[in-house]
Amino acid sequence: MRTILLLMGPHGSGKTTVADALNRQGAAIRLRQYTTRPKRDGENDEYRFVVGAQTDALWRYTKAGSEYGFLRSELENLPDRSVGVVAVHTEAIDTLKQSPSDVILVTVGLDTLASHEDQFSRVNQIEGRIQSVEAFEESRRVTRSRDICLSGNLDVVLRELERIIKRQAEMADGM
Repeated sequence: MRTILLLMGPHGSGKTTVADALNRQGAAIRLRQYTTRPKRDGENDEYRFVVGAQTDALWRYTKAGSEYGFLRSELENLPDRSVGVVAVHTEAIDTLKQSPSDVILVTVGLDTLASHEDQFSRVNQIEGRIQSVEAFEESRRVTRSRDICLSGNLDVVLRELERIIKRQAEMADGM
């Protein structure tokens, strides 16, 4: 059995930062969504950039005219009895109904932004990442209703996720 932690939260909540940190620590394998949107200046490997609709999508959704999703083939990077982590937009929540029978999906909300002003400053005012007040509040609502919701700074969130990952590994060993 494999586990995928789906990190959700408003833009700027630290989803990618947390996923990358867990990967660097060896606590989880970093998985990536795909997108059809153009790559932004200075953007690295947060997404798999693809052209056209993907037929291999485990889940997909449209945001600002671009398709986002998760490819079934990405699961090849996740060995049995391991934990993967992927940063996803809160808009994906309604598309996460299906998962392969050998994968446990755990949604983790990152409620790390105190206000819309915090969100605005964290995304460095990058066009496309700034949310309206209404979109930010909706994103926070979705974030807070996940399987697990975490708040605090990076160290606090990582410590709690490491505990969750350890518990998932213990559960997998018991199967």
